[in-house]
Amino acid sequence: MEPGKKERITIGRRMIIYLMIIVLTVLTLGIEFMREVGDENLRGMILDNAALLTAGSITEAEAIEPLVRLRNKVMLLLAIQVLITSVVLVIFVKKITLPLRRMFRVGDRISTGDLKEAMPVYTNDEIGRMGEFINDLISDFGEVVGHVRIFASSGLDSLDDIQAC
Repeated sequence: MEPGKKERITIGRRMIIYLMIIVLTVLTLGIEFMREVGDENLRGMILDNAALLTAGSITEAEAIEPLVRLRNKVMLLLAIQVLITSVVLVIFVKKITLPLRRMFRVGDRISTGDLKEAMPVYTNDEIGRMGEFINDLISDFGEVVGHVRIFASSGLDSLDDIQAC
């Protein structure tokens, strides 16, 4: 790799990284849930509470209290997963949509003949390469317009010379 050049990270590779983050959090939270459900203390509390409820020593609400705690923990784990997934997806979508919006803005200016604004390129992926391509087009169009102006100017000078004769 050349000095000063960033390694190209493709959008596909970036998507895989983001999906792996989501999968890793799902697995981590799933393992935590399985650990909690498989806990011998929870099993013992549920069985003890069932016996105490049958004997009339505790209320139904007290008997299901370990299950309520487990439900609350599961809800917390799900909320964490939704939050992490949402953040990762928002980051991914912004990494794609913001450069595309810039490209459309620059493209609109090009279509009106404004060749002064270059496309800012911040990434080295497919979108960054597209930005570089747009910048090359702007440069090439600028050169063509410059040549046409010179040619047109010399043509007008020639006409003036012909009319002067």
